[in-house]
Amino acid sequence: MEKAEGGWLSYPYSDRLHTVTHHHQDPTVPRDRIRGAQERLDMFGMPVSPLRDQDV
Repeated sequence: MEKAEGGWLSYPYSDRLHTVTHHHQDPTVPRDRIRGAQERLDMFGMPVSPLRDQDV
């Protein structure tokens, strides 16, 4: 199995076979309302670079 198939495992065989014809649901939040924020966490979930107030 290739790594790319991992995202399709929950779909029925027909959708995995014909991925070009698969229709995705509309996103819950429109893309134009999404903004990035900078924060870094270490492998234990502790902040290495804290969330900046101006990003929120």
